[in-house]
Amino acid sequence: MGIPTPNEKFTDVTVKRYAAGSWSDGEYTAGAETSVSIRASIQPAKPEELQNLSPAAQRASAGIKIYSESLLRTANESTGVQADRVVWAGENWEIQFVSRHPLSALAHYKAIATRLDRA
Repeated sequence: MGIPTPNEKFTDVTVKRYAAGSWSDGEYTAGAETSVSIRASIQPAKPEELQNLSPAAQRASAGIKIYSESLLRTANESTGVQADRVVWAGENWEIQFVSRHPLSALAHYKAIATRLDRA
């Protein structure tokens, strides 16, 4: 048995991605939602990692770290694009932070997501 490669520790994850919304006559219309599947390693976020997020995100009841070769997006107020949402363990998680790690053979993104309120 050899040393596992990073992909052996990854799982398929569904990402909900949103197009920019728009305003017309004072009414907001949300952008279209699409779903894509990515390979990712998901781990629990440490409390100190959540402390570095926005005040609203800091109040989240749970957070996860997502490592992937695929870019995940945070919200962009200037373009009206919502943050990506990841479906994992039967829950919806919203991307709050993304960093890029461009090391040659191990290039990847690290994202932190917080669990959305349960309906």
